[in-house]
Amino acid sequence: NPAGPTDYRFGNFWVQSTVVKLPDGGTILLISDITARKQAEDALRESEGTLRAFTNNSPSIIYVRDTQSRIIKINKAYEDFHNITEAEAIGKTGHEWLDEKLAQQSLIGDRQVMTSGQPTTVNFEELDPDGKTHYMQAIKFPIMDEHGIVVAVGGIANDMTEHREREE
Repeated sequence: NPAGPTDYRFGNFWVQSTVVKLPDGGTILLISDITARKQAEDALRESEGTLRAFTNNSPSIIYVRDTQSRIIKINKAYEDFHNITEAEAIGKTGHEWLDEKLAQQSLIGDRQVMTSGQPTTVNFEELDPDGKTHYMQAIKFPIMDEHGIVVAVGGIANDMTEHREREE
């Protein structure tokens, strides 16, 4: 029965050791070089941190939904506009905080992007938690896996209220 593997770092070199007890009472120590895996994990963490900093410092409302239109990720602007945290939003479709008409429009837009595999731009009105109407423009786009299959829908929405009011 193998014991749990243990990772060790020696400078920039990583190894993983596993002790295996043999039926005859003997023991085998397995040692594997996991340096490449650890470097990939570090690079992924750094990339995710960079992306999170980029999206959270954007004034645009940014979100990612899975193929069932459930929230996977949102940025700080989304949290602030909808008065909801990412932890509260993950796994939900938005019906919990969007009015029914907007929630349905959002689902239809998601399905359109998933079916076509193409980005689309939508204009809509949305009430903030204080009841003020905002005129929004969003681009929804497919997020595909390495085989070209749509696995999620991304969205970037901007409040066009001031722009619209200037034009009127």
